[in-house]
Amino acid sequence: MGGTEGLVDQMLRNPAEGYSVSAICLDDLGTLGDRAVQDGYSVRLMRRGPGINWSLPRAIARHCREKQIDILQCHHYTPWFYGAMAKVFCPRLQVIYTEHGRLYPDLPSFRNGSSIWQ
Repeated sequence: MGGTEGLVDQMLRNPAEGYSVSAICLDDLGTLGDRAVQDGYSVRLMRRGPGINWSLPRAIARHCREKQIDILQCHHYTPWFYGAMAKVFCPRLQVIYTEHGRLYPDLPSFRNGSSIWQ
């Protein structure tokens, strides 16, 4: 359980005025996700699995259409990757990317969007 999970839990339990909030978990619910489900909050587990799950963007888009979700806030690179791809299948979806604290020193990687020139 880390800072991102705590922030998502707080956002779920204390939505901004005029918004309804739900959460999608890609791998597992964790302690806070389990607790949120038990408390009656809307949390969906997608079970991404190892490697790239090419069916996940379509599943996220379908979920967003069914639940009439307009804004998808993605925390970190992997959720953003899937969220950005979901927008292809649900064009009205607005996707927001949020990066949280990183391990230091963060090694340069073209895979995660960083490079030695940044």
